[in-house]
Amino acid sequence: MLPRIEARKLLQQFKLNTLPIDLTSLCTSLCIDVFYDSMTGLDGFFVQNQERQKIIIIVGDSVGLCRQRFSIAHELGHIRMHHGRVGFSIAGKITRSPHLEASANMFASELLMPKMLLQRFGFLSPERIADLCQVSLETAVIRAREMGWA
Repeated sequence: MLPRIEARKLLQQFKLNTLPIDLTSLCTSLCIDVFYDSMTGLDGFFVQNQERQKIIIIVGDSVGLCRQRFSIAHELGHIRMHHGRVGFSIAGKITRSPHLEASANMFASELLMPKMLLQRFGFLSPERIADLCQVSLETAVIRAREMGWA
């Protein structure tokens, strides 16, 4: 439950209460820079400079907007839950445990598709969730199931 609680705290802290969640403003408020670059086999990662505490998220520019949004939210999850200063290994293999990756995915899901905001609409189809939250249909289907709507 911790990842979802952390996402809710962030939403409340920055008074993010409209869909879709504005990740650009959120990252700016957190002093996190987001850059887009061509990458093969990697959707995104973050790097934190230990001395200056500067955090940069780098997202693949060859994937669609929905994938980019989820990647940014996923990396924010790693950052907010203190999963380390670098989000990938040099060899291209993810160095984190499956548990940490699942936690970052739960954080991203709650950040992009907040339960408190979705409940305001009543029942929502996965297609409507995807449209409102600017997420993929696959991600919206999972969220609809979690909400008991599918």
